[in-house]
Amino acid sequence: MESLLWKYESKTIQKNKSDIYSPITINSSADSVSVEATFFNTEGNKLGVVTEVIALAGVGQPNYNAGTSKLAQTGITECGTTNDTISLGLGDCSIAVDNATGSQIPKGQDGHYQAGLPMSYTLIHNGNDTCIRDNITGLIWEKKTTDAGLRDKNHQYTWYNPDSDLNGGNMGKQNGGYCKGSACDTYAFVQAVNESNYCGYSDWRLPTFEELSSIVDYSGYNPAINNSYFPNTKTNDYYWSSSPNANYNDVAYTVRFHYGNGDYNYKNDTHYVRLVRTGK
Repeated sequence: MESLLWKYESKTIQKNKSDIYSPITINSSADSVSVEATFFNTEGNKLGVVTEVIALAGVGQPNYNAGTSKLAQTGITECGTTNDTISLGLGDCSIAVDNATGSQIPKGQDGHYQAGLPMSYTLIHNGNDTCIRDNITGLIWEKKTTDAGLRDKNHQYTWYNPDSDLNGGNMGKQNGGYCKGSACDTYAFVQAVNESNYCGYSDWRLPTFEELSSIVDYSGYNPAINNSYFPNTKTNDYYWSSSPNANYNDVAYTVRFHYGNGDYNYKNDTHYVRLVRTGK
C-alpha cells in the first residue's frame, strides 16, 4: 500500500492512504508558529503526532530585511481592534489604546511594524508618452490620459483572454465595454497598446492581482493611490487584474482604488484597466 513518511521527534511515522488524522492545529506566539497534526489508523489507534515549529526572525518582528526586500510599505500608520476601534492621532501604534476598553491594542499590525520600503516612483518620458516606474518592485505602469484616446481614464472593458492556460477555464467576453482605439475587452486593449509601442515598449500586459494591489496606498483614500504619480485614477469602480478566480471560472479579481479593497467580478462586467510591464 502506498504510504507517506512523516518525521517527528527524530522518529518516523508511516502513514498509509487509509489512515486518518485529526484537524491540523496551528498555534502562534510572538516569535514562532507551530503546526500540529495527530495521525490514527483505521482502527482508531494513535500512530503519532507531527509538530513543526517555525521560528520567526526576532521577537515580535517579521522576517524582513530593509536592504534586500522588494516589499513596499502599505501606508497604514494606525491600528485597530476586533471592535474596529481606531487609534486616531497616535503615530506610534505600540502605545495605542482601545478607546472602548482602555487596554493596549494587540501588536502585530502593519501600523506597528511599518515594514517594507517607502513607496517610491519615477516618471519615465519617451517622446510624448509618460509611464511610471515603481522603484521598489521594478514594475512599470501605464499612466492614464484624459484625451479620449486609446488610454483614456474613462474607458471600460470586459475581461477576455482566449489562452486556456491563463483564463481559468472561461475566456470571458469579447468587446463588451465602452472605449475608443481598440475592441473593448482587456485582451484587445493590451494588443492595441503594444502595437502603439507605448512609452517605447511592446510587452505591456494586464497585471496580476498581487501586482495591482502593490500600488494601493492605504495612507489615504479616494484615491488610495499616489495621486501625484497616478493621476486620473478612477475610484468609482474596479480595475481588472489578469487573475481568474480558482473557484468560479466566470469571475476575475479586481481592485478598487477608493479604499484600496480587492474583490472579484464577473468577466462580462465592464471595469477599468491599468496595464503593467516587467521592468528591465
